[in-house]
Amino acid sequence: MSSLLTPQATLLETIAWEAADGRVEPDLESVLPERPTISLPNLALLLANPSLELSYIPKSLWIDARMRRTIADWPVIHGGGLDELSARFHVAVGRAMGRSDPVAVAVSGGLDSMAVLWHADALCRKEGRRLIAVVADLVDDRGVSSADVVRRLVSALQISCDLDALPELGVSATAPPWSPVGPRFDAMPETCRQMSDRAAARGASVVLTGRGSDELLMCSRFTGLDLARRRRYRDLGRYVSDMTRFDGAKGCVGELVGLASPRLSPPTSFALLYAFMWPDAHDPDPGGILTADLREAAAEYQREWFAEQRATLEAHGFDWSKVGARCAVYPRDHIPPAGDLPWTSPFLDSDFTAYAHGLALADRYGRTPKHPYHRLKAPVLALFPASLRDSLPTVKQTFARACARYSERFLGEPPRRCLELGLVSERWQAALEADDRLPPVVHMVETWLAEALLRGAGVSRDGA
Repeated sequence: MSSLLTPQATLLETIAWEAADGRVEPDLESVLPERPTISLPNLALLLANPSLELSYIPKSLWIDARMRRTIADWPVIHGGGLDELSARFHVAVGRAMGRSDPVAVAVSGGLDSMAVLWHADALCRKEGRRLIAVVADLVDDRGVSSADVVRRLVSALQISCDLDALPELGVSATAPPWSPVGPRFDAMPETCRQMSDRAAARGASVVLTGRGSDELLMCSRFTGLDLARRRRYRDLGRYVSDMTRFDGAKGCVGELVGLASPRLSPPTSFALLYAFMWPDAHDPDPGGILTADLREAAAEYQREWFAEQRATLEAHGFDWSKVGARCAVYPRDHIPPAGDLPWTSPFLDSDFTAYAHGLALADRYGRTPKHPYHRLKAPVLALFPASLRDSLPTVKQTFARACARYSERFLGEPPRRCLELGLVSERWQAALEADDRLPPVVHMVETWLAEALLRGAGVSRDGA
């Protein structure tokens, strides 16, 4: 079983599980009875907002165990800058590699996974180990092959590795292992399984990834406030322009309102922050996919969540920049391994994250890089030698079309068990067509539920 709480659980978050007898354990399986019971209202939350928008499991899916989700206080700014970051990351990559030989790295051609690959290459050369880069050869939204991007970067960065490029998968692909914690929220989990299986077949005992980098190191929303506090006014103008390129007109307006937020009344501040941070999370059941009683359960949870966000903003002095950074890392569920091998990210190494979280938010925005994408990811850029930075990607890869092709596979597939148990309504097809977030999530919930029932789980319409 792969619990949410592992040595690499999340960034500042801790999840534990409380049994019916009051025991609290880090491992869900240790508190579940032999024949546990699924809570349909809690499972329904995965098909509703805010979970649908933020991709996390809000409550335990079992009547027999409660989820305890907590977040640590934000670390005190330590005053260190980006100069130490690369050396600390190098050590974190070494810890993630363990004793694996060969070492496998899952890459996409983006800055994060290539930073992992570059440091792994340096360590493998020094220690005489083999290095394998595994890439799913998806076509990005610009029509560029991921494998082609990785080949170019491997050559430009002078990385010595074997490159395994795997084709985009068909309908019959093998799904990742089932976990009692709940369905997975990673994009294309079957593709991750294929990459894991390939790494295992090549003899690796671990797969390194770049997960967690954006949440930990990329400029979070409303960083402009911290730039203004530090009187980096020239950088502030470029930052707003860069966020506009990255997030469109919505991003521009949000950043400008964020700069004015200290002058807003508390109710207005929260109403506007909520509108800019979670514009697609206002309706608890946007597609109308849930049955009536479960829709009300989802609406009740959303009200609780709304109150929690209001309290969070108040606890942070209505500082939008602090709340934006916090929301980047919480809630963020750990994604369990996609196959038999553990997946580990140096960005989630506890020592590295402790240092990175102590950076000033303004330090995430670069003064000197030439490209907007590099300025918004200045800490990740700092993980590469200065002489190689001109060879790095200057735009973020996006795979909306590939994800759409993946989702289309499930549009006409009835979620039979969800229908039989009254989890989803008879208008499920219209709901899937109305909200493009729903098809892969409904598929994941249906697959998870089917396996849970095969394992003897019961079902209840009570919450946990």
